[in-house]
Amino acid sequence: MKKRTLCILGAAFGVAVLGMIAFARLLDSRYPTSINLYSSVTPSEKSELTVPPSLAIVMEEKHRLIDGNSVTLTGQTNYQFLTISVDNQKLDTIKVRQQTFSYDLNLSGLNAGWHYISLDRLARGTQSPTEVGLWVHIIPGQPHVLVPSSIVQEARTVNGGSKRSYRNDMIDNYSPSSNYFGFNKEHYVESETLKFDEQGIPLVLNNETNWSHNPTTISQYAFALYNSIETDAANQALFLNVASWLAEHQKEDGSFPYDYEFAYKKDMVIPEGFVSGMGQGQLLSVYARAYLLTKDSKYLEAGEKCLEFMTRFYDSPESGTKVTLKDFTDQSALLKPYEDYVLYDEYLIKPETYVLNGNLFALIGLYDWWKSVPKSAGASQAQEAFEDGCAAIEVLLPYYDYNGYSAYDLLPYTSDYPPYFTSSYAHCCHIYLLHTLAEVTGNQAFQEYYTRFKEYTDNPFYKQTDQLLSYEKEPFPG
Repeated sequence: MKKRTLCILGAAFGVAVLGMIAFARLLDSRYPTSINLYSSVTPSEKSELTVPPSLAIVMEEKHRLIDGNSVTLTGQTNYQFLTISVDNQKLDTIKVRQQTFSYDLNLSGLNAGWHYISLDRLARGTQSPTEVGLWVHIIPGQPHVLVPSSIVQEARTVNGGSKRSYRNDMIDNYSPSSNYFGFNKEHYVESETLKFDEQGIPLVLNNETNWSHNPTTISQYAFALYNSIETDAANQALFLNVASWLAEHQKEDGSFPYDYEFAYKKDMVIPEGFVSGMGQGQLLSVYARAYLLTKDSKYLEAGEKCLEFMTRFYDSPESGTKVTLKDFTDQSALLKPYEDYVLYDEYLIKPETYVLNGNLFALIGLYDWWKSVPKSAGASQAQEAFEDGCAAIEVLLPYYDYNGYSAYDLLPYTSDYPPYFTSSYAHCCHIYLLHTLAEVTGNQAFQEYYTRFKEYTDNPFYKQTDQLLSYEKEPFPG
């Protein structure tokens, strides 16, 4: 009798435990405590998909290019139904089978620009605790970009912490004889990392021990002096002293190498002796202004050699700074027509970095030389190089855009590195350089992205992450 009673009690206890477990699972399903979006910026990396009871929706999505007009959303969830919304407009409800979902989203009805895709157990007008989302950037005629929400949130977080303004660097009616953006003589004072040699040329401390004549720093100091001539005529002689020093110290082949190695990334070290497309472009801008002030042929000779080196293809540090878009265009069949387009990259290493502000500064240098010197000194060559570089930038511009901030380079497409949202200085450079290039070329893409990147800085909406989607978006026409 005792044994039978114990058996009955044991069975009842077992049923109770099973019931408690089932009830706990039901609670976890209905009231999840956390949400994960498994995302990766590594094109080749696969994420393991698991659905612990406490997780509502787990979706496999990566930062990637989309060649077609549809994208498949896949993942796992312990909900029975999911609502698909685009730009906060309910599009469809799907049934989940064996905790796995897959949905083909047609993108053909979306207008150009950014659109927010969300998956939720309910149709909601705003982001909810159980919502998982991602963004798609529709780029007409080129591959679209799929970006997990976490990357857009990071871009906006960095933007929100930015203090620098682009406004002091803006120049209307730019010309090779105008001021060179916002470089200021007052910024060049001796410190632990900057000093001047006996000729008045700045030296920069690199890699903690190496005092270097960095051609970019020297050129920018020259611009700071040039920009101060109107307020103090004595600065003209100081500017010409620096310009003359640069002309005398560049190599016979027209290059001005850096005398230290530079770790662009931990595993991307550029060896000592590298030459930069941005550095060569800024030399051209210095020589153009010095020539316009003096008509001295030594600046023509120096600039012509500088241009000749800059516009040769890069295959070693001694060869040139011109690169094709092939490292980028290899990522998509739709980009194949652009693989022979060329730029003058700031950091020459494989894979190509395509640093935006560096390439824009290089284009300004080519423009300055084209507009300042006679044909015999390479004006036509500079014009062709400038127009070729503008065509390449027009193709690439959408891929620096992260719906709240601009990225420094294109390594997310050419390597396993995530988007790099560096200091606010680079983003501000993108704004004022695109403004200038839009003005001198009339290029609508430059104007569009100047306006867009400026809006990111001016509009507080893009400096927060509580609300990712603006309610001013047009509804999805599905």
